[in-house]
Amino acid sequence: MNTSLPPRRTLTLALLSLLQFLIAIDVTVVNVALPAIGERFNARPAALSWVVTGYTLIGGGLLLLGGRLTDLLGRRRMFLLGAALFATASLAAGLAPNLETLIAARFAQGAGEALASPAAMSLIALLFPGPEERAKALGIWGAISAGGLVVGVLLSGAIVQLLDWRWIFGINVPLTAAVIALTPRLVHPDGRRGPNHHLDLPGAALLTGGPLAFVYGVLSGSATAVLAGAALIGAFVLVEARTKNPLVPLSFFAHRTRAGYVAVQPSAAHRRRPLARPLMHSHPAPTAADPASPLPPRRPPRRPARRGCGVPGARSRHGPRGAAVGP
Repeated sequence: MNTSLPPRRTLTLALLSLLQFLIAIDVTVVNVALPAIGERFNARPAALSWVVTGYTLIGGGLLLLGGRLTDLLGRRRMFLLGAALFATASLAAGLAPNLETLIAARFAQGAGEALASPAAMSLIALLFPGPEERAKALGIWGAISAGGLVVGVLLSGAIVQLLDWRWIFGINVPLTAAVIALTPRLVHPDGRRGPNHHLDLPGAALLTGGPLAFVYGVLSGSATAVLAGAALIGAFVLVEARTKNPLVPLSFFAHRTRAGYVAVQPSAAHRRRPLARPLMHSHPAPTAADPASPLPPRRPPRRPARRGCGVPGARSRHGPRGAAVGP
């Protein structure tokens, strides 16, 4: 069967993958440049570490909220908003006059990632509804993103040696601007949205603030901050159990396969695997019955064979119920 992708949708996939490539680059691009940044701002190693962890923690902490906003406000709208925030924050990081501004800009970059990545993944699932073509498209998107992690290290060394560390952020601006300019030409406007639902803002704040406080406590050696981070994470569980529209329904962890899968995955702050993110609120999204899903396929239910099949005790064979796309 021919699984080649149509030309227009291929261009759209390339555009969505380009932004994800830049997002992935920014995870590792600062590693080689950290000594130069520290020398420029006369910063201690503990403070410099926030240039790396701030970006990944904010991106991972707000990711579920980004998926929920994509549901409520529209895929293309949130993709463009995330891309614009990422570009603006990159420009601010490149022009940062001090370390505090640089860290704040990295936080904003992470927020842009949290808005753009779920929207991009949802757009791909919508553009490629067939199981095989969607699996291929998501595979390409994920491979390009993974390549960005490697390119980030190489690019950082070359830029620091040939230019200046500020350009590791500056290169994002024109490329992201091109993505923003071309997206309206390739991606159709968002359709009418259904009735709005309440956002779980307290849950999003706790899910982001808890890990931030915990990491701050570890880096600074503050037991108080570590306990505060643990308390915020515990409060997040309580909030999710009581809120009407939780970011993470606790019933999600009642499924042993899904709960075990999430438990063994490294934190989003340390490992970026786009296809392994549990975007429970990004719609449409692959399910366990889908080839693009990171979860193992569920065994089809056993049903008695139809009468007259000629084989005593035989059971009918049922494959997965197609490519379900939904929350």
